[in-house]
Amino acid sequence: MPAAFTLGGARRRERIAGIARAGAVSAPSCRRGPPGASLVRRMQSSPRVSSRRSHAAMRTNPCWIWPLTVALALAPLAAAAEEDMPYDHHTCMTMKGTVREVKRIPSGRTAGVMLVVETDLEKMEVHLGPATFVDAQPMKLRAGDAIEFTGSWISIGVPGREEPYLVAEKVIRAGQVMRLREESGRPLWRKPAQKPGA
Repeated sequence: MPAAFTLGGARRRERIAGIARAGAVSAPSCRRGPPGASLVRRMQSSPRVSSRRSHAAMRTNPCWIWPLTVALALAPLAAAAEEDMPYDHHTCMTMKGTVREVKRIPSGRTAGVMLVVETDLEKMEVHLGPATFVDAQPMKLRAGDAIEFTGSWISIGVPGREEPYLVAEKVIRAGQVMRLREESGRPLWRKPAQKPGA
């Protein structure tokens, strides 16, 4: 074999070996993962990618949805529980009847103590007030009591499906008086608003 050919082959082998050594030194990351792994790690750690991943997790993970849904559903009920029954002094009247049932409504717009009273004309529901206030009164009403009551007729409910109630101002039984509201309709369990500078 000619010497020139052998020398040329040796030079090519040395050049190839040098290129291989240079590649091993300049690209050590090739041993740690597939090509582009470091780039993927940098992209995943960037704020923009992290924000997108967090939004995607919120969309796919329903754990945070239920507490928010329950809170939104209960908010109107809590507001209704704090709101007093309306009172219209233009519809006030005094009637007599017999208590047939004493009901306690735990929640909703009509929450509190409610009487089912039978009069000469019909049965009606008479709303007294919060259970804490009614229970604190000396007079305790029971089924079978003959009473005289004064109050305002109102209607509550969806338009077209309203339910009539009588919101009591006072109830009288055998000379005893249970006062629940002022003549204006302001509930006695509500503290009067303080005057400015008081």
